[in-house]
Amino acid sequence: MARVFISYASADLAAAQEVRRWLEADRHEVFLAQDLREGIAPGEQWRSRLQERLRWADAVVSVVTSAAAASPWCAYEISTALSRGSRLIPILAEPGVTHALLTDLQHLDLTRDRASVPAALAEALRRLDAAGGLGWEDDRSPFPGLRPFDIEQHRVFFGRASETGELAELLRSPAEGAKAAVLLVVGPSGCGKSSLVRAGLGPVMAQEPGWLTLPPILPSTDPVAALARELATAARRGDLDWTLDHVHHQLATRGLVGLADELLLATPGGPRRQLLIMVDQVEELLTQTPPAQRAQFAELLRPALPAPVRVVGTLRPEFLDPLLADTTLASLPTSIYPLRPLHREALRLVIEGPARLAGIDVEDHLVARLVEDTGTGEALPLLAFTLAQLAQGVRRGGQLSTARYDQLGGVQGALARQADAALAQASAASGRGQEQVIAGLLRLVTVDEQGRPNRWRVPRDEVPEPVTRELDVFVTRRLLTTDTENNSVVVGVAHEAILTAWAPLAQAIDENAAALRARRALEQAATEWNDEGSPPTRLWERGHLAAALTDTGAHLQTGELVTDRVELSPTARTFLRASIRRDRVQRRRAITVLSVLLALAVVAAGFAFTQQRTAQHQRDIAVSRQVAGQALEISAINPALAAQLALAAYQIAPTTEARSSLLSTAVTTYATRLDYTSFVLSVAFSPDGRTLATGSADDTARLWDVHDPHQPTPLGTLTGHTNTVTSVAFSPDGRTVATTSLDRTVRLWDVSDPHQPHPLSTLTGHTNTVTSVAFSPNGRTLATASLDRTARLWALPGPIVVGHTDTVFSVAFSPDGRTLATASLDRTARLWDVRDPYHPYPLSTLTGHTNGVISVTFSPDGHTLATTSNDRTARLWDVRDPHQPHPLSTLTGHTQAVRSATFSPDGRTVATASYDHTARLWDVSDPHQPHPLSTLTGHTNTVTSAAFSPNGHTLATASADTTARLWETNVDRVAARICRITPAITKIEWDQYLPGLGYRPPCD
Repeated sequence: MARVFISYASADLAAAQEVRRWLEADRHEVFLAQDLREGIAPGEQWRSRLQERLRWADAVVSVVTSAAAASPWCAYEISTALSRGSRLIPILAEPGVTHALLTDLQHLDLTRDRASVPAALAEALRRLDAAGGLGWEDDRSPFPGLRPFDIEQHRVFFGRASETGELAELLRSPAEGAKAAVLLVVGPSGCGKSSLVRAGLGPVMAQEPGWLTLPPILPSTDPVAALARELATAARRGDLDWTLDHVHHQLATRGLVGLADELLLATPGGPRRQLLIMVDQVEELLTQTPPAQRAQFAELLRPALPAPVRVVGTLRPEFLDPLLADTTLASLPTSIYPLRPLHREALRLVIEGPARLAGIDVEDHLVARLVEDTGTGEALPLLAFTLAQLAQGVRRGGQLSTARYDQLGGVQGALARQADAALAQASAASGRGQEQVIAGLLRLVTVDEQGRPNRWRVPRDEVPEPVTRELDVFVTRRLLTTDTENNSVVVGVAHEAILTAWAPLAQAIDENAAALRARRALEQAATEWNDEGSPPTRLWERGHLAAALTDTGAHLQTGELVTDRVELSPTARTFLRASIRRDRVQRRRAITVLSVLLALAVVAAGFAFTQQRTAQHQRDIAVSRQVAGQALEISAINPALAAQLALAAYQIAPTTEARSSLLSTAVTTYATRLDYTSFVLSVAFSPDGRTLATGSADDTARLWDVHDPHQPTPLGTLTGHTNTVTSVAFSPDGRTVATTSLDRTVRLWDVSDPHQPHPLSTLTGHTNTVTSVAFSPNGRTLATASLDRTARLWALPGPIVVGHTDTVFSVAFSPDGRTLATASLDRTARLWDVRDPYHPYPLSTLTGHTNGVISVTFSPDGHTLATTSNDRTARLWDVRDPHQPHPLSTLTGHTQAVRSATFSPDGRTVATASYDHTARLWDVSDPHQPHPLSTLTGHTNTVTSAAFSPNGHTLATASADTTARLWETNVDRVAARICRITPAITKIEWDQYLPGLGYRPPCD
């Protein structure tokens, strides 16, 4: 509750004591100078005590009388409260008194309506407490270290005032509220997303009239339970006697809308209109929450979003695309607020502002050193930790010194020194070696499918006693945190920075990445299996089980499950043990069949041996593949040599690996990156191939001159969307560009002069993110796809709606314009007759993908349709008879969802883009038997889109790594350019990478 300083004249002690009784009955902390217990003791220096209590107080309640008006100390207390920003609440206790407070501030009047004053005072303080208070205790550190700033630390949260204001305005905006979307604050790890929402937005909205703000929740494994806890706590603050079981039952039967309405009506101080739910680290829905709980949470929020609930979440950008593509969350509309790392000039404010409030001096030279050593806002977590270390033991009036900073080892060294000290202390506490302690910390780490380390909270009672003692040391040093989830204490890493900035743990994560990734999948599968009643059909078997056992090092030993690499939860251990036993039973039954297969394999091997190619050819293939891999490894540090090696590998043997290496290294050599400040989601070439359009999460589309793809230059920027641009497309005549966006609109732009594009019109009607757009071949009809589960035809003007049963992700017209293909998360693609765009009708449904279909595209001759899916494959379909399409083949090789596909102009090649950070080229000249040509590596995040230039010589790709890239796809042209612009490989270099082969420079 709030901390309150009562300012009064000695003659008004009785009135002040009455105010104190009201406040203490409402459980507030109160300072009354003449109180015998908590006031100023005899012999105490009363001036310094008053000053300390004024700094401590969230609010100063001033008893206004003629005696108080004449008291210089009352005047001092009031002026101090005003200068410190404390809440000042005047209470008039004597009729006829004039005082500046009564004219400047809203006051309470004991002389007119005495009965209403206690309740009004209680409500004002309750609202102040909900906003985190305004006081600051002496000798409390103003730097939270690796923890995010929370609501009670908002006084020392500096550097994000404008962003806080912008977020608050978005929540207040009726237009934004009408979108009924989750507002996602998207920014890189360490940029301060959590602090912005917790310590910036939360306190502002807690004091907003008509709003009830819940503390932020972390999704973890059960987001509904986390939300239920906060709802129950909020209810207990009011007049509602809700138990946690009651809240769970009401959510299951009435949903969130009814529960929120009841809570808002019963809120002390009068009914509210809006309930604000803040979800910190939304990515946990993807990394920790099982699909069933994820879907339950989404279905709980979705009906409440139009009113009375608003939801704000924080998300790392690499999880945005997976979030939008996740079938269990597809029903939740989203709106994006991109958050950039703090500007360098703001770092000084981050250092000096909190110190000033806490009365701590900072040497000027130290401030400059800290800013210089931090570099950019991306290193903010390390700076925050360093400041917390510098402030340890520094009291009010003290100073942060350069000498202490040097002892800590600077920004980069402070975290490592603290972690090293914790490691040594933890090892001593448990008697185990430091490698064992690190292995224990790996319990708190998971690795996602892209190899990125993430935090993983585990129940403390599932951790063995020696490891618990070790983790407690790290908790004490604030490198780990504890919290309560589902009535259980959980422990987790304080910030992702620990996972990468501390070498011993970072190295252990890297060495055990496969095991950690396998454990994540295993834990989720075990939770689902357990929740469904442990059905045998959900157990793992064969290759799936074998891979999990290999990666985790798990095996049965005298009937007990032993794991060599990573520890598992009790549920996961039970699941894995049951899987092993079931698999053994099935293998015994199949022993006869396996024996026959083995015999056949021996015969086949003998036949293969007699038919194998010459040893020379095999050696060439092996050398080609090895050198191709080496070229990729050195491409970042020596791109010219990498290109020469890749070309040499291709000339030795034109393997798929060599072709991939040749094309991938060429991108680095040719420097054809188009850099952005945010992720790029879509690319499209103009019909003449001279212009490239890109759509980005910076809310814009851009035009680039790419007539020389090795030297692209920017043209015009299309501004007007209020959220991420998801798709771009040129009209057949190249004079118009259509763009779609998370803001639910489609926009048309005149780009006949690409240097000065201008808007033509905005098409509205979709009720959720518009994900894809395509022009018909005659340019008269536009097709769009949306997360609102519809595709729309716009016979310009006028929309006609066609439908799927789930999110529609992509649309494409056939070359003759008679057929429209749509892709949906309902795992199907559909074909529609759109010869009359006002009366489209369904032709057929393409089934076979085992997960959502997210892209469709026709071959240039219209005979073949390519679809891509979250099931990690692309498929080719014969659609010459659109009433009876049939599958041709499946393209496998990507290790993550395939985001899009595109045909080359001659129809002989397909390019696919994937979440696995690569694009792939496939030879589909025989669509029944496609084969891979090359894998294009270089992007460092999801490849979101790909497009061939009209002449087929260039492929453009867009990526969440904030770049677009232009790739030369003709090997002969790549070879010629390498020989033209890179120095020839020397004999020394040749002998280093191709020992034993005669020196044959590839460009001779």
